[in-house]
Amino acid sequence: MPTVKKRDEFGNELSEDESVASELSECNCEKWGRNEDANEEWNEKWGELHRAGQKQKWCDKWTMELSTGLKKGENWGQTYNDHYDMKEHWAEKWDNRHPENDGVYEKRHEYWAS
Repeated sequence: MPTVKKRDEFGNELSEDESVASELSECNCEKWGRNEDANEEWNEKWGELHRAGQKQKWCDKWTMELSTGLKKGENWGQTYNDHYDMKEHWAEKWDNRHPENDGVYEKRHEYWAS
């Protein structure tokens, strides 16, 4: 059976150590839905990044009331050091029925020493 060499995003062959370490470097997903009976549309996006010096997770989701077009949602993210100890966490909730602060009515941002 032939050996299959893994390559990076530029087409360069990865060594065996690099290949194992790069099994999952990035993962993203998006879901969308619409429910006329519930009078809403929704969207969710989330992802993870696992690269040396750049490790993070994030999520962004919102719903929209179809009859008015008003949106509300939340998003959050976390960054980690290379040992997956959390360095930073942020989150916010928003609702465009609250025009003050561009609809943001709850916001957190925390940092930890690395």
